[in-house]
Amino acid sequence: MNNIAVLSITSEKWTDIIRDHPGSNIFHTTEWAAAIKRAYGIGTFVAAILNQGSIACAAPFSISHNPLSGPKIISLPYADFCAPLLIDGEEEKIESLTRLFEQIARSLNIGRIELRWEYTGSAQFVRRIDFLRHYLTLTREPEDVYRIFHRTQKQNIRVAIKNGVNVFRSTDMLSVREFYHLHCLTRKRLGLPVQPWNFFRALHNELLLKDKGFIMLAKKDGISLAGGLFLLGGKTITYKYAASNNFGQELRPNHLIIWTAVQWACTHGFTMLDFGRCDLDNIGLRAFKCRWGAKEVPLEYTFWGKIPKPPVSGRIDSLAKAVLRRSPLALSRLAGELLYPYIG
Repeated sequence: MNNIAVLSITSEKWTDIIRDHPGSNIFHTTEWAAAIKRAYGIGTFVAAILNQGSIACAAPFSISHNPLSGPKIISLPYADFCAPLLIDGEEEKIESLTRLFEQIARSLNIGRIELRWEYTGSAQFVRRIDFLRHYLTLTREPEDVYRIFHRTQKQNIRVAIKNGVNVFRSTDMLSVREFYHLHCLTRKRLGLPVQPWNFFRALHNELLLKDKGFIMLAKKDGISLAGGLFLLGGKTITYKYAASNNFGQELRPNHLIIWTAVQWACTHGFTMLDFGRCDLDNIGLRAFKCRWGAKEVPLEYTFWGKIPKPPVSGRIDSLAKAVLRRSPLALSRLAGELLYPYIG
């Protein structure tokens, strides 16, 4: 007999599932939920379908509040992809799960649900492809993965090594601060708001210090040229953030970071490197990810109730980016402090 339930994110029923489920990633974990709670004050729960007391299907969710658009149920904020974990293979459990989300929304007078996964079982839910996802299948032998890289990626790796670039892996706060500095430079260069420092401090405290991630910094002569923040969940290593200095990119430090991460992940038993989501119109980034041998797939999100407008790159967006590029870094950081608590 099936029952519905809302569980604590720290429930043993849930933590036992995500430990071994092949579909779990960092966004399913209690550590990710703790980081979101610490950084933004957003709590996370688990919607579950139970069969004789055991989880048959479940997904984490949060309730986020936006002063302009109102509250919404989201699975899961600040996550690129967070599909339900189905245990017994019965797809109708997914339908029961989405009905549970509807019940929660109606009982709390919430007019919007956003699922960061594809659901096709009801006409009341609208699917939309706003992004693409790229992932690379890993094996035990790094050299087997290296063989599928495009020749330009191999060449760029050799350029970095030949020019004396070295990659260091760390979980300490000093490395997080170095990475955050590079992150600020990168976001300003792109004309984008900067994620708040409190978020990265939360990632350090709740994930990196608990073996759920690390920083990789590419350096030459002691100077950080580029960095990557990688998160670990299940058998998936997620390349969550990349950042680089405003100089030294001809030494291809980012390429050496990715190759070093692949080597580490292969030898530690990970089976997938998730490059994260990518805008549909970002042709350059899409090509960059595909040249690593990553598979490109549509990333469908599913909406119920008030449907948000799709992201667009119009004149206003371009103007905002131009302003941030030309403004002091403090403005980009202020924009992030104001926006990111509500745009997860």
